[in-house]
Amino acid sequence: MARGVHTILVASKHLSTLIDDILESSKIESWNTTLNKENWDISKALRDVLQILVIEFDVKNIQLDLLIDENVIINYDEIKIKQVLINIIRNALKFTNHDWIVKISLTEEEWIVTIVVSDNWMWIKSEDLDKICTPFVQWENSVKWNIKWTWLWLAISKWIIEAHSWTFKIESEWEWKWTIVTITLPKN
Repeated sequence: MARGVHTILVASKHLSTLIDDILESSKIESWNTTLNKENWDISKALRDVLQILVIEFDVKNIQLDLLIDENVIINYDEIKIKQVLINIIRNALKFTNHDWIVKISLTEEEWIVTIVVSDNWMWIKSEDLDKICTPFVQWENSVKWNIKWTWLWLAISKWIIEAHSWTFKIESEWEWKWTIVTITLPKN
């Protein structure tokens, strides 16, 4: 009985997240989303997100390799950017095998700030990179999984980043089996 209730709760949470993503996607497509930008410390936002996800790292015994410059103040919509960070880091967690490493960096240079999330488990063929940033498009990595994934979260994250006039880039090396998501933003 308890297992059945747990399954229902997990499925309900998943469905609720999917519905929220679809609603957010429809707002994006109609340009009906407003950014509430203020000056925030993005290094603190990243640490807040990591605190939310710490249990997921522990469950899979995934080591976190962090390089975070502190007190990086920039102008952004805190809620939306935290959601982007959750989406990208959670995806790295999802596709990283137990006992492996996820690398996350936030570096500040004179004119730009760069956030990088990389994993060494999930990899994407170069011809598939454009597909995974398109809402509701399915991508199949038949070498590793015999299933298809819908990358709605990634399309939403990319839109939010681009709405901030930042850049969003995905790189993947099929042969060396790694994927890197890079977000680059100009400093104020």
